[in-house]
Amino acid sequence: MTLLQANAEAVQRHYGLSDPERAAFAITAYLTSRGSGMPVSPGIVAGQPVFEGRLRALAESVWRGERLYARRCQGCHDPGAVAPAALLFPRAVNGQVESLERFLGRHPRGLPPLGWDGQPAADIVAFLISRRDGRPIGGSP
Repeated sequence: MTLLQANAEAVQRHYGLSDPERAAFAITAYLTSRGSGMPVSPGIVAGQPVFEGRLRALAESVWRGERLYARRCQGCHDPGAVAPAALLFPRAVNGQVESLERFLGRHPRGLPPLGWDGQPAADIVAFLISRRDGRPIGGSP
């Protein structure tokens, strides 16, 4: 599950909004901005306990994402070039907020959509973010 997906689930659970995506975008954008300059460390939070089960689940998600990326994306996009761009989301497009999950969920045209809130989008995000492990958010490739 990505940060956006977790935020959408929490917004839905706590506030009962029929469309939690917009509020989740705002929360995710705020949290992402607060992390600028921090090293990317998927599954690990400084000062917090490490949960081996979560790290195992994350590793499985990265593995699935790598295979899905190879099938859907790699023919046009080198993952080394795309991974840094993954940290530029959420972003504003034509005055609207767009998440990486939403972008991946509808890209590329001509293939069945992944959907922004499903496991396949989360797996691709996990794969891309894992390629940035240890590098600062907003840092150079």
